[in-house]
Amino acid sequence: MVQGVLRMMRGIHDMAALIAAAEGAPEDMRAALNAEMHGMALASQQARLAMLDWRDSLEGWSGAARLDDTIEAIDGTASQIGEHLAKYGIADPGKPYRQTTIGTWTADDFEDGRRVEKQFEVTELIDAPGTYSVGFRY
Repeated sequence: MVQGVLRMMRGIHDMAALIAAAEGAPEDMRAALNAEMHGMALASQQARLAMLDWRDSLEGWSGAARLDDTIEAIDGTASQIGEHLAKYGIADPGKPYRQTTIGTWTADDFEDGRRVEKQFEVTELIDAPGTYSVGFRY
């Protein structure tokens, strides 16, 4: 887990340095950013999976759920970097594998009764055949 986070931080640093020092051909910068984004996406996935394993190994301990905040921070950081680099035409290869909030609800939604039906559009998130998981955060 630590190795994944450190590799992620190094990738973020290197991408920021590339953007800050951007001179010359934009194609060269995009190629370097693409390679760094790929490495950072892999590192974030490694850190996320290690954190999930750690959390799952602590099953039964009430504090294990606190690790969800760290997982969310890892996913959020990688997603924000991906969104920023999209401005440079850099794809985020890790995006399909990260948690994505597709909708929310509040107590006000239940004012009219105990049952509420909500629908959330997910078509744009389903871009290939495979297994997808849905979870809830309270």
